[in-house]
Amino acid sequence: MSEINLYEFIGVMMGDGYLLDYPKHGIYGIEITGNYIEETDYYDRLGDFMEKEFNIKPRIFVRKDKSGNSIKLKVYNKELVKSLKGYGIKRNKTYNTYIKDELTDWEKSKHIIRGIFETDGSLYFSK
Repeated sequence: MSEINLYEFIGVMMGDGYLLDYPKHGIYGIEITGNYIEETDYYDRLGDFMEKEFNIKPRIFVRKDKSGNSIKLKVYNKELVKSLKGYGIKRNKTYNTYIKDELTDWEKSKHIIRGIFETDGSLYFSK
């Protein structure tokens, strides 16, 4: 299992991330939400990456109820939000995304694509 890097993290934010960017209320942070059962180990790895890369310890929440299970990584940090906006991360969840031109060389974009796939990707085989 390869180590998560900044570009994969950007892909994760594109796939399942959400920016909390509310200057009027002084709220800045991120949330990443996924499937509890399938992604617990990955969220632990994301938390380790954020501690190492940004010196930020995110909180990870698990929600289990009759409508389903989910996991959420959450952290409040204005500088992180500012940095992610610089990479083209939008505040609202979108179903279309793009990789900024300065990140399209293969050595960066392959990690971004991996992050998107880790959060929103799937493979389907059929005859």
